[in-house]
Amino acid sequence: MIFVIGEYVIDLVDDKKNNYSCHLGGCGLNCAVACAKQGSPTAFISPISEDANGKKVLNYLIEKEILFEPDLCNTKAPSTLALATIEESGSAKYDFYLKNTASMVLSSEELLSALTAHTDIKAVHIASLSLLLNPTSSAIYDVLSFLNPRPVIFVDPNIRAQEVVKIINWKKKLISFFEIAAIIKLSDEDLEFVFEGLSQEEAIESLKKINPHAHIILTKGSQGATWYTSDNKIFNQKNYDVKVVDTIGSGDTFSGSLLAYLSKEGAFGDYIENPKLEIQDSLIKKALKYACYSASLNCAKNGCNPPSESEVLEIL
Repeated sequence: MIFVIGEYVIDLVDDKKNNYSCHLGGCGLNCAVACAKQGSPTAFISPISEDANGKKVLNYLIEKEILFEPDLCNTKAPSTLALATIEESGSAKYDFYLKNTASMVLSSEELLSALTAHTDIKAVHIASLSLLLNPTSSAIYDVLSFLNPRPVIFVDPNIRAQEVVKIINWKKKLISFFEIAAIIKLSDEDLEFVFEGLSQEEAIESLKKINPHAHIILTKGSQGATWYTSDNKIFNQKNYDVKVVDTIGSGDTFSGSLLAYLSKEGAFGDYIENPKLEIQDSLIKKALKYACYSASLNCAKNGCNPPSESEVLEIL
C-alpha cells in the first residue's frame, strides 16, 4: 500500500474573465488520486473538515477507492483554500489560505494511530506545505523518524515560495525530511529555491551530501526529468508530446504514477514487515518514462486529472 500524508486544498481557479471554477486538489490529495488511478492500493491521511468542502473530499475519496481514516473526518477546522491563476505558459500561481485549516492540524497521536492500523504500508509520500507547517510538520517528522523498521519515504518539497518565506527555519525543517528520505523528488524550481545561488549541478551535489543514500529525481517541466541514483548514475527521460492546457497537478501526477509503478514492480521489497527500496537500472528507466508520460497526459487536460494505467500504457 502507498500511504500519502499531506494536505488537501480547495482550488478556486480564475479563468481571467471574472469566473472561478472549484477543483479538489492539494499535493497530497492529487498524489493519492494518481496512485489509485494507476491501480495501486492507496490511503490518504489528513484531517478532513466537517464543512461542505470536506464532505466533497470524502465523497471524492470514496469515488476513487482511496482509503482514509474515519477518526479524522470530522475536524472542526475549515478546509484549506487556494486562489489559482493560470498563466500564458499553462503554469499556475497560487494564493493560499492556510492558517488553522484542517490539513495543518494533524497530531502525532493521530498519525501514529493511522499508521499502526495498517500492516501493509510499503511507501509513504510526504510533501509540500505539510512538511513545513506545524503541528502537521512536527507530527510527520516525529512519527516517521521514530518508526523502525521504516517504510520507503518519498519526499517532494513542492515549494510554495510565497508561503514558505513566512515560515521560520523552513530550510532546516526541509533538510530534516531530506535526511530520512529514500527518494527525493523535486522540480528545477524547487532546487533553485532551496539552494539559492548554486548552479543545478552544485545544488544536486549539496543534496547528495545531505543524504548520500537517497535517490534524487529532478523534474524539469517541458524538458522531462532526470534520476540521480544513490550510486551516482544518471538517467534522463523526455516527456510525451502533448498540447499543454495547464500544468496543475502535473508534479503530483508524476509522483503518484512513479510510486504506483515502482510498487507494482516490487521495488519496495517482498517483506511487508521490512520494506526497503530495491531498484535496478532497467526498472529506473521504465519507471521514469512511465511517470513522465503520465504527467504529460495530465497536462493535456484541465486541472489535476491523472490518467489511468491503461491510458499511459497506450502511449508507451
